[in-house]
Amino acid sequence: MKKIKNILAAVGSVVKSHIKLLLILIAIIVIIIIAINFISGGPEKVVKAYIGAMNDANTEEFINNMDLRGAMAWSKCGEDENKFQEEYDNIDVNSEDTKKQFETAEKGLESMIDMLDDNLEDYSIKVKEFKDTEKLTKGLYRVKVQIETKAKNDDGEEEENTATATFLVYNNKVIDMEND
Repeated sequence: MKKIKNILAAVGSVVKSHIKLLLILIAIIVIIIIAINFISGGPEKVVKAYIGAMNDANTEEFINNMDLRGAMAWSKCGEDENKFQEEYDNIDVNSEDTKKQFETAEKGLESMIDMLDDNLEDYSIKVKEFKDTEKLTKGLYRVKVQIETKAKNDDGEEEENTATATFLVYNNKVIDMEND
């Protein structure tokens, strides 16, 4: 028991003599953790960027916020989050068939953004409110969002709509979106 007290006393004296250094070290660690959280941003930031790219008709940014491999895996697993990772790992991104499927999906997404941009004179799509974010498995989140759309059609009529959508985000990329 005396040895333990001696060890604790020695540790205590070292801590007391180096308290400033320890506080600086702790502050640096806290700053690094906060910076990592701001850089990664989480699933809400990804959804906001995805909607923002759609609003700006920025096809490149829109596609960069998506994980086509994740979308394919989600479809293959029958939307079962427990089977998702296995399906994701089983997709060979280097196979010619997968590459063709990704190219087709990207062309479809480009067409969708072009159609939005071409057919609506003036529109905006914005995140109005985040309703809920649920962690399903490691890296996989379900994010419910209220989205506000405003559009002016070719006749000059303005329409405004608010709807709730559910996004699936895997490793900071959107893999699926459904309107509720």
